[in-house]
Amino acid sequence: MFSLWILAGFQVSMILFALFYSIHPSIMIFKDGDISLKEAAAGLATMNALGIALIVGSVFILPSLIYLIYSFQKRPIEVLGGGRK
Repeated sequence: MFSLWILAGFQVSMILFALFYSIHPSIMIFKDGDISLKEAAAGLATMNALGIALIVGSVFILPSLIYLIYSFQKRPIEVLGGGRK
């Protein structure tokens, strides 16, 4: 259920981004001219390095995040009142 909320929020964000970009494609406006999103993009080598860094980082971060979520969802017996009496 929670993942559906995340996906719905992402979809709404992307729709709003596309609407904003279609209305106003310049991301930076100067006195001399505008810079569009395509002109402001980094070079191919930089984008490749960023992609590799994101993949390597997610290999370390995501398993820990999944374990953290799993560990906080477990309820100890003492908290539920079913412990030894």
